[in-house]
Amino acid sequence: LGQNGMGKSTLLHALAGIHTEYQGQIELNHIPIQHYERRQLAQTLGLLTQTQERGLEQSVKEFVMLGCFPFANSWWGPT
Repeated sequence: LGQNGMGKSTLLHALAGIHTEYQGQIELNHIPIQHYERRQLAQTLGLLTQTQERGLEQSVKEFVMLGCFPFANSWWGPT
C-alpha cells in the first residue's frame, strides 16, 4: 500500500530477481536474497504482473499449474 512512485513494484521486482540494480540489502526470512538459489526463491515467492507478455497466452489451468514448476521432480528437467 502506498502512493504511486513509492517503490512497491520495484521491491517486488527486486525480490523476484528482475530488478538487480539497487542499493542496500533485501532479506527474505532474515536471509539475504543473494544467498538463495533461484529454485529456492521460486518456491518461496511468486510474482503476478498486471500485464502478460505477448506470445505467452495460456488457459487459467495452465497458468495456475506454472506455480507447481519450482516443486517439480526430475521428470520436469534438471533440479
